[in-house]
Amino acid sequence: MTFPFFLAAILDFGRHLGKSEPIKFSYLITEHLVCDPLDSLITSDSSAQGELSSTMSVTEVMKMLAGILEGMEVLKSYGFLHPGLSTKKILYTKQGQCKLYDFCLAEDAPKIIAFKKTQDEVSKSLNLFPPEALFRSEYTAESDVWATAIVIWEVIADGKPPFAVDKEIKPGDTIIAPNLLWPERFLQLRNFLLFDCWSENCSLRPSIHQLRASFKTIFEKLIDHSFYEIPMATLYTPMVSSCVEEQ
Repeated sequence: MTFPFFLAAILDFGRHLGKSEPIKFSYLITEHLVCDPLDSLITSDSSAQGELSSTMSVTEVMKMLAGILEGMEVLKSYGFLHPGLSTKKILYTKQGQCKLYDFCLAEDAPKIIAFKKTQDEVSKSLNLFPPEALFRSEYTAESDVWATAIVIWEVIADGKPPFAVDKEIKPGDTIIAPNLLWPERFLQLRNFLLFDCWSENCSLRPSIHQLRASFKTIFEKLIDHSFYEIPMATLYTPMVSSCVEEQ
């Protein structure tokens, strides 16, 4: 399956811009890669993909989470947000790299959220919308933290979302972080800061930088005391003039 990937192009060009010069574009170049959507690899059903997900190693999940967190932090540093972030909006390459797409300028995020909520096929749940987006169509960097934590949980829990999918949430309801048990086969990656990302109060959520740093500390301890390969290398490489990967 071939998808366009825009983030590498933006970052590659952005490195040549001065810090004082704002980036005011959505994309410059497209890079075609052979990818699958991440949700098809982590689903917990009995399909072939489900069988594959049950064999994902700690090393593979570490690399996956490291790539997602790095990508989200880089997006924030360039003034982008990712309303609608989910495992469907992350591509996974044959080389085991996660690629983010369909993000936007921070100033456009509330309008995109408002539009997404008008679509009948989109579930109006806390697994897809943080409370401020669901109730008020607000979307900030703290909203990205909520969404990133949802994605991380689904990766380690075979695609199972943290919040109930059939519970109707109404304005004024108290949002309580779900009482979850960390999946046993990934106990080595246990990070309780993840649950703070689902605070109803945006100011109580950690930043994406803090979340990434907390996981990086866990990864480094595992690497220091085991045979794990280091999955921390920068995943965003400069593009070349022709970058098409054949199936």
